[in-house]
Amino acid sequence: MGYSAGAVIQLAEYHLSPDEDYPEFSYYEGLPYRNDFYLEVHYEGSAVQEASIRRVLAEREKTVYATAYKSGAILVDNGNIKLLGDVRVFDNG
Repeated sequence: MGYSAGAVIQLAEYHLSPDEDYPEFSYYEGLPYRNDFYLEVHYEGSAVQEASIRRVLAEREKTVYATAYKSGAILVDNGNIKLLGDVRVFDNG
C-alpha cells in the first residue's frame, strides 16, 4: 500500500495525527479501495499518535494498523490482510 500518503489515500476515509505538517487531528476522504480499517503511518509510539489511535477506535470502531516508517507494510489481497515487518494492530477487542 505504500508507507505514507500513498497508503492512506487508498482508504475511503483516513485520519492524520497532528505533526509538523498537520497542526490538528482530522479525518479526510480518500479513494474507496478499502473501508474496513484505518492506518497510522510513520508510527513511533508517540503520545500524540497513541491519542489519535484511541480517538479513531472510539469514534469509528475499526481496527487501526500502525506501520513504522519504511519498516512496516500491509498487503491486502482479495480481503486477506498480511502484515509485513514492523506493524502494530490496535482494536477495541
